Amino acid sequence: MIKRKFFQFLGLGVLFFLISFWPLPTIQAQEESPSLSCLVYFTGVGCPHCAKADAVVFGEILKDYPGLVIIEYEIYQTPSNAQVLTQYDKAYQLPSWQYGIPSAFFDKSEKGILIGDPSILGNLRGVISDEANPCLLIDGSTENFSQLKLDELPGSPKVWHQDRILVKQKQGNWVFAWNGSELPEKNSTEGNTSQDISLLIINNNFTEKLKTLNYTTLTEPFKVNLSGQEVNFTHAVQLKTEKQSTAVPVISSKLTLAKVASLALVDAVNPCALAVLLLMLTAIMAYNPGSKKKILLAGLAFVASIFVIYFFYGLAIIRLFQLIQSLASVKLWLYRALGALAILLGLFNIKDFFFYKPGGISTEMPMFLRPKAKKLLSKATSPIGAGVMGILVTVFLLPCTIGPYFIAGGILSSMQVWNTIPWLIFYNFLFVLPMLAIVFSVYGGLSRVKDVSQWKEKNITKIHLVEGLIMLILGGIMVLGLF
Repeated sequence: MIKRKFFQFLGLGVLFFLISFWPLPTIQAQEESPSLSCLVYFTGVGCPHCAKADAVVFGEILKDYPGLVIIEYEIYQTPSNAQVLTQYDKAYQLPSWQYGIPSAFFDKSEKGILIGDPSILGNLRGVISDEANPCLLIDGSTENFSQLKLDELPGSPKVWHQDRILVKQKQGNWVFAWNGSELPEKNSTEGNTSQDISLLIINNNFTEKLKTLNYTTLTEPFKVNLSGQEVNFTHAVQLKTEKQSTAVPVISSKLTLAKVASLALVDAVNPCALAVLLLMLTAIMAYNPGSKKKILLAGLAFVASIFVIYFFYGLAIIRLFQLIQSLASVKLWLYRALGALAILLGLFNIKDFFFYKPGGISTEMPMFLRPKAKKLLSKATSPIGAGVMGILVTVFLLPCTIGPYFIAGGILSSMQVWNTIPWLIFYNFLFVLPMLAIVFSVYGGLSRVKDVSQWKEKNITKIHLVEGLIMLILGGIMVLGLF
């Protein structure tokens, strides 16, 4: 009897021992949304095709499928995300003619990758299921969202789930925003792991989870831009991960500065622009031979008018490129196309060094426009008249100065329009800088208009050579993607 009880006791002890090591579901897992499925979605703010798809993807599908997680990449305002799209297209072996936005990567099946708004609107609901589906990653592999390390996602993604969002920011920070539940009163002082943050968005009791994380409260409602709409979240906090981001790098502003400055300087020494200024100064001096003050004021008014009008031309060029980029496949090839254009303009200028002919294609004012420009400028007899002539004469300058400006506008078109304003001011300041130097030089008696004009004519082929070499080098760098 005792022996039997001993073995019973021993058996129960072994059973309890085994049970103690049996993996039990955690409270965290029970709080997560069941059967998570993952969609990687590429879009662009300002793209009309994306506006149609975004309205359905974020306004309807996200609500209709409570287990769906969407990893969104916006490529127009975030250049690094355009690089991510290119790598996704290559990883999943899409033909180049299919590159573009909007695009949705759900699974590796033939119907699991949808390109263009008609395909997404017509087929996405049929692709998404209530069963669990892993995320397609940039290297062609897959991973369940709950196991993803968010800080290792490339680029600058946004992660959407139900009525909440995670937005990746600089230096490893994330913003978590939501509607509804109030912010918890306390939070942790310890660092957050990437896993903590990824589990936060899929936790249906996320306010309790927030208590275990270190965050900073954002006092203003959080806004997220989509193409054609804006999504507002009532509550938002900023989270910082312990590990820094490994995102695909964005082209640095220093390199952008070098490109824009190079193009502006090529435009600035254009013989066409200098010739127009000299014609205007000659007219002013003919009517006011002894008045240096009027010469100075007229020169400054003329240059200021050109600066202002060219600034608005720049805004129009940038907006034109942004409209062109709404054609899905154009965005990915635009940068190299602009590089090819720079090479072409460079070759035209180098040709003028070896075989110079006045009025060269895209390098100088066409010959048929020169008499009209001269006649117009001869009417500039006062500072006010010079300012008016500066506005009108920009039409004659466009054929010979638009090339570098067109390329610069294409480079800047990936930014929001208001963010391009400082760049346009910088570009046009460099553009008019030689004009200002000539005006002050004539005013100060350091040189005469005739001397400047003779120097220009004597060195015009060398000026074309310098312009051509700069454009050729810059275009080659852009085409090869060196920066």
